Amino acid sequence: MQLKSTLLAITLALSLTGMAHADSGTTNNSVGAPPTNTGHRGMMDPVAMAHAHLKRIKTALNLTADQQPAWQAFADKAMAQAQQMADERKAMHEQSAQTQVSAPDRMAHMAELMQQHAQSLSATADAAKMLYAKLTPEQRNTFDSMVQKEHRHMMDRAKQHWMQSHSAGSAGTPAPAAQ
Repeated sequence: MQLKSTLLAITLALSLTGMAHADSGTTNNSVGAPPTNTGHRGMMDPVAMAHAHLKRIKTALNLTADQQPAWQAFADKAMAQAQQMADERKAMHEQSAQTQVSAPDRMAHMAELMQQHAQSLSATADAAKMLYAKLTPEQRNTFDSMVQKEHRHMMDRAKQHWMQSHSAGSAGTPAPAAQ
């Protein structure tokens, strides 16, 4: 049961933080704020994606007043993680624009960002476990189902984005050389 809760929390945290290749734009990180679609190539940024996912999940769970504090703690961690992810994307794009950065320095910077992301993910997973403990069995089934659905949706969008951005002859991507 503990392993299932941990895996669920990690899957949820990953699905809430948005697309792996989304750029950040101007966003409002308040859970009550409407999502904005300001990401790269029309994709939603991590903050907007997390906001939309949280809103759908909260509505479906129909939380009681006693469950609200655990939900809010979880939502706050998820939104903070999404904002961090947006900030990481921005930092990576800014660094990639600097041609004088060496490959080892780029890798070190990416490793640092990944460590920060892992710490944030861990905090979100802990908050998800606390929320999960407060849910009824029916709410847990709903939560599990929605997280799985959101994760599949995110993976489908990531695959579609990757295919579009890496197809031969797409804008900004040279076609492979003829052999």
